[in-house]
Amino acid sequence: MKAIYMCMAAVAMMMTACGSKTSTENTTEAVEEGVENLVETPEITEANYERGTGVIVYTPTKFPAEVQPDKELPVVIDFNATWCGPCKRFEPVFEASAKAHPEAIYLSIDVDDNPKAAEQFGVHNIPMVVVLMPDGTTRSQVGAMDEAEFAEFLGF
Repeated sequence: MKAIYMCMAAVAMMMTACGSKTSTENTTEAVEEGVENLVETPEITEANYERGTGVIVYTPTKFPAEVQPDKELPVVIDFNATWCGPCKRFEPVFEASAKAHPEAIYLSIDVDDNPKAAEQFGVHNIPMVVVLMPDGTTRSQVGAMDEAEFAEFLGF
């Protein structure tokens, strides 16, 4: 009983300190404001991929939620997952191609960490490689490829 009276006294003091609004209204506003401050991130309007840096690990905190094509260079995307054996076998092929072709931008997207990006391209099987061309055309290939198959698929 003593605890209940102490809680009621605390609520009464909060109501007095907070003015005419009830403590529930103030608490709700404070929580909503706190949530807005925690969720608020700067809006990214255009993808700014670094050139000639090898494979870029794509994260939604670093780039827009939707994967964007580049205005000048092809964007080669490897959709993968840490638990995927074929993805792990394809990874060195993808990385070697990224080093050999600085005239393209290479993105690695983990489908578990970036479900919106996977949904954007209809990824149902991995590994899946998607190429976004500056002219807006897109092509894709599902399955791990060796160096020769990947080079043929890319065409450069």
